Amino acid sequence: MYENAFNSPSLITDIKNNLPKYTGSDLIAHRCKNAFILGITGSYAYGTNTDTSDIDLRGILPETPDELLGMYPSDTYANNKCTDITLHPFRKAVSLLMKGNPTMLELLALPTDHYVYISNEGKELIKHGPTLFLSQKIISPYKGCIYSHKKKADKYISEHDMNKANKYRAHIIRMYITAITALNSGKLIVRLPKKELAIVQKIRFGKSNVEYDNIEEYYENLFNLACKRTHLPESVSFEAVNNFVKEINYKILDNYYKE
Repeated sequence: MYENAFNSPSLITDIKNNLPKYTGSDLIAHRCKNAFILGITGSYAYGTNTDTSDIDLRGILPETPDELLGMYPSDTYANNKCTDITLHPFRKAVSLLMKGNPTMLELLALPTDHYVYISNEGKELIKHGPTLFLSQKIISPYKGCIYSHKKKADKYISEHDMNKANKYRAHIIRMYITAITALNSGKLIVRLPKKELAIVQKIRFGKSNVEYDNIEEYYENLFNLACKRTHLPESVSFEAVNNFVKEINYKILDNYYKE
């Protein structure tokens, strides 16, 4: 019922062909084209977008030799009409991934047709991401995001704005499901399986016949159980991540000085 809301091939083609239109800047468009990963995230990736949804572009950027040898380059943020863009330099992105940041982890598990640009380094990140970055450290960030969404949902309910309340309620259930999957199986997902996606979409669009509180309680219990039973390591292996980062950056430096 809802899955055809996003025609990804045509949108991605338009973004590639008219990137400055979406970024609002030739400079940011140039940075996007050179990203390790640039993907369409947010509601378009979740399958909960509406006609008025913003397009969220998130990416991970390679660092130049000057940036690698000096201080971290700054993140890049841009808003242009209906587009929100967030670009992180590679080492900053890795730092966020090590901390279990949900939005960064999502970037490594988008539906394949939601990647606008992806380099060989980006493919390596996606391939090794679950092994490198999934640990019990994800529990706290997911709890924090879910709590934040609950506060926002309650706020909009008090204001009698159920459209916005349902947006955050859908986020809550979606995040419970993605966290449960990661804790139970060590896999990253963004687009939920059909059954779970249908539940989240019905909540988002106010079509659910089941009391929301019952749905939330059900997934909260599953999440708490997954936290107790998970076989994920307690923390990320710094040595493994450090070796991966060095390998990628050695390639970047090597290619830079060959040119």
